[in-house]
Amino acid sequence: RSGWKKNFIFKTNSGDIVCLYQDITSWQECEMKLKKEEIALNVLADSLPFFFIVSDKNGIVRRAFGKIINQIFGASAVLEGKKIDAIFAANAKMIESIATARNGLDFSTQISFNNKIFEVRFLTLSGKGGEAGEIAIIGQDVSEKTLAQIDIGRLETAIHQSDEIVIITDTKGVIQYANPAIEKITGYLPSEVIGKNSSI
Repeated sequence: RSGWKKNFIFKTNSGDIVCLYQDITSWQECEMKLKKEEIALNVLADSLPFFFIVSDKNGIVRRAFGKIINQIFGASAVLEGKKIDAIFAANAKMIESIATARNGLDFSTQISFNNKIFEVRFLTLSGKGGEAGEIAIIGQDVSEKTLAQIDIGRLETAIHQSDEIVIITDTKGVIQYANPAIEKITGYLPSEVIGKNSSI
């Protein structure tokens, strides 16, 4: 019968040679199937729009994946086996956050590196099946969102400080917002006109 075989040959104390053959076809097929699934999972993981890093208690990166890792470092495998403190040595906030997480605190913070802003979640793995000092770091690029929020803040400030009346109404003409200039020009406080029709 064809398939994978494992041979065991040994000599007994009496000098006889014994040969055993074990059919390992199903085991080999399962192993090949697992390898294919691992490749598919790695391709999927490396295409995700975030990064994921697992560091052991000694600060060695055991696993790293995500599209962002590939964009910044070239490949996930580049980080694996390296000291996490060395990878982020130039980023004081990242180093401080890693140390805090190693001490058992789960938290999120924004960190800038590689000219981008990331929302980064630090998770301690001790008590979750890991050893003390093991951490997972999950990050997502929030640069566009953060910059958009800054632009919105600037626009709000400009409207609020404008000497011209700025009002926002709904589709029925009911005032939803009025800047402080309305008081200077009309004598009405913004709170007095909100909810009223703009024809006032």
